[in-house]
Amino acid sequence: MSVFHDPAVRKLGRKAIRHDPRTLRIATYLKTLPPLPDALPIPALAHLGMAENDVLGDCTAAEKTHDIQVWTARNGNEIVIPDVNTVKFYSATTGYVLGDASTDQGGDMTTVLNGFRNIGLEDDASVFHKIGAFLEMERQNHDHVKASILLYGATSIAVDLPVSAQNQGVWTVALGGDQGDPTAGSWGGHDVCIVAYNATGPICITWGAFKQMTWDWFDAYCSQAFAMISEQDWINATTGTAPSGFDVAALQSDLVQVAA
Repeated sequence: MSVFHDPAVRKLGRKAIRHDPRTLRIATYLKTLPPLPDALPIPALAHLGMAENDVLGDCTAAEKTHDIQVWTARNGNEIVIPDVNTVKFYSATTGYVLGDASTDQGGDMTTVLNGFRNIGLEDDASVFHKIGAFLEMERQNHDHVKASILLYGATSIAVDLPVSAQNQGVWTVALGGDQGDPTAGSWGGHDVCIVAYNATGPICITWGAFKQMTWDWFDAYCSQAFAMISEQDWINATTGTAPSGFDVAALQSDLVQVAA
């Protein structure tokens, strides 16, 4: 795991939180949680790139490419979205104009998730990968975060990064400011996907690497969290189930309830 996140070579790009009252809430239909394991392992990925987040503030798009990669890798058919298509999606969902640095202003989670549902990201076989729905969760509900990863493969979160996070091998709440300003958002807003967890806390993908955070850090700096439902990439076409054993019929039932 990387240690020093130099702002000169690590871009952010998540705008201020935009709450849409129409956004569905996971708590309204996830009435009964499945048995939650103590830990979920990091997925084995053949390739994990920056998705241009070292040169553009496209974290909201880069995070979606990593979602697709994790879903398909866990089903044995890893798909890596080409960087050029990640940038196209970033442009389509935020207004970025290629080559015009003044338009590289990042995006907000809700708008980009709607773009993931309606537009999708194109792979190198000209297939567009989309989600069927997304649901906002109580951001400090650890069980909902764990269930989201178990059932749906990943959790998309907004984090208000402090400057203190730049020098940490594990993202932990810095006391006394000895690691830099620990104020939420003093570095800036970021979007990452949580793909695993352990007793220490969640493990996310950011800037082409896996990153451990503590549960306390998650509680302090996560400002928004979403479950995403992807029949297209999360369900194995041969077995008809998700890697967690979650079957297609149950997932389709969830989608009906979510869309109601």
